[in-house]
Amino acid sequence: MKGSDKQIKWAEEIRASIAGRLPDMTSNPIADKAKQYVLAIDRAEFWIDHRDVEPITLLRMMVTGDGLEAGDRYQRIRAKLDAKTGTITETYSDGRVVTL
Repeated sequence: MKGSDKQIKWAEEIRASIAGRLPDMTSNPIADKAKQYVLAIDRAEFWIDHRDVEPITLLRMMVTGDGLEAGDRYQRIRAKLDAKTGTITETYSDGRVVTL
């Protein structure tokens, strides 16, 4: 997680709370991958900024792009979803590669 120690502690609490309130979505591959994508966000600022958003609304925002800084989030998730493996691969500017 990226941020100050205080931000990270708070963000991890927020993310854990949201994760615990999201339903099981394994029957819907796109929704399930979107859920994994959301929970993999490692910017404390994101979690703090979205702390008052209901978990299912946050997931919906991630899939549709509504209300997020990246309005093309849905297309990014769809484009990165490998139809053969059902995975999403994200490459970050610092060289990290995360596969969900």
